[in-house]
Amino acid sequence: MNRPNTSAEVVSLCADRGWHSQQRLADAFEHMAAQCGLRIGVGMRQVRRWESAEPPWSSSDYQTVLEALFGLPLTMLGFAPPVGSRRFQDEVASARIIDVIEGLHEGEQSGWWRTDPSEGSDARINRLVQAEQRAVVTRAYESSLIPGPLQVYEYAVAAIRAYLPALPEDEVIRRARKRTGRLADLQAFPDGSRVLLFLIDEPVLHRPLGGDAVLRAQLADLLVTVLPLPHVQLQVLPLSSGGHPGMAGPFTLFDFGDRRVVYTEALSGALWTSRPACIAAYSFAYDRLQAAALGADDSMQLVARRLAELGTAWKLAGDGRPAATAGERTASRLRFGGPWSD
Repeated sequence: MNRPNTSAEVVSLCADRGWHSQQRLADAFEHMAAQCGLRIGVGMRQVRRWESAEPPWSSSDYQTVLEALFGLPLTMLGFAPPVGSRRFQDEVASARIIDVIEGLHEGEQSGWWRTDPSEGSDARINRLVQAEQRAVVTRAYESSLIPGPLQVYEYAVAAIRAYLPALPEDEVIRRARKRTGRLADLQAFPDGSRVLLFLIDEPVLHRPLGGDAVLRAQLADLLVTVLPLPHVQLQVLPLSSGGHPGMAGPFTLFDFGDRRVVYTEALSGALWTSRPACIAAYSFAYDRLQAAALGADDSMQLVARRLAELGTAWKLAGDGRPAATAGERTASRLRFGGPWSD
């Protein structure tokens, strides 16, 4: 059925699927939303807007379902980010990073693209750094260690030595230095749109990578460096939460505004995907993990308590911020000859 002044993409795709009425599209959307773990639906007015010549940009949850439903990014369905928005401004930049990522798949149809194990570490790290710097929202879950952008140098060295024991020492040092400089390059966007969300399992606070002194330095740095940044949030998933989707392994979701991808790591390389069904699955998993995690303030209180258990008293003010001033923290570092050493 032809409808005048409509989006050719949405109407054509609906026709291909036998959805010859707006109600059929609404029903299909609600069914897919349930599969994505979202309790949302649409009415006929919203469907008509999607089928219009200029469909309005959808919110994150609706975008997830629409992309999963049609198997295409929102921009290929005729939707355009609002002019002047961060998403619109980043459209060209995000297209470049997607070109880089899609160049990995070499014709594979599975939707998962593995980097070549023989590819140099610099190329893999640079691709990840590009994604981090261009993403509007980053949502990362780690089950075994502090996320890379939040690691201090000594902790990064210990982590790299642990999972790459055959790596030459000079390469360990080089990688650690590159890793610990990433957070400084992820400053808040002027319009406040950039958000960095990190989730970790509680056992991470107890795993002494490099020894107790290094763990103390790392936890103290979270309180000193991460806590004051309004666009960065760290949450801890407590042991009491029981089983959860993160048991399948760590992952990172990058939202570029007009496109989203999932990144995971393995010993033999990295895995990327922008397949809508995979995006929906990982988005649902992250939402479940975030709902089970402690709030940001309670998470930082837990970090402070763990730091106290390790022998470093750290008093928090009533609002959850470190009670010590920046000058006092600097003096402490100088007095001990380094960042939170014995």
